[in-house]
Amino acid sequence: MGVDSVAAASGAQALQALAQQRVGLVLLDCCMPQLSGYEVARKIRERECGPDYLPIIALSVESSWTHLEQCMDCGMDGALMKPLHLDKLRNLLHVWLGQKTLRPTRPAVVSYDPLLLASMYHRDLKTELASLYGAVARM
Repeated sequence: MGVDSVAAASGAQALQALAQQRVGLVLLDCCMPQLSGYEVARKIRERECGPDYLPIIALSVESSWTHLEQCMDCGMDGALMKPLHLDKLRNLLHVWLGQKTLRPTRPAVVSYDPLLLASMYHRDLKTELASLYGAVARM
């Protein structure tokens, strides 16, 4: 997509990575271990000072207005729904970063815990399947 990226496996690691390097945009999963995406967004906003503003976008399976309000209340600027579609991500990057996109690079992973990532994937998959079954049952 033409941007440099940093990945973190938990909310605490995301805050640590943000303290160590400057980024132009944060994509936050709302259901991260240790600290939720909501808590991470609040902490980012508490630490902000000066004229620089860091856009924060939620990634979530939730799509209700209540959820969107919760995202905005904790300092996020928008939300992308899972499953994530590349065209929507591309549009979001263009809106927030404009021409500031950088050359493609391999993502830097702060910490890679395969069991944690697998459990997060399975949790999201179960939530999405439950929603799908509920929608089909109401038909």
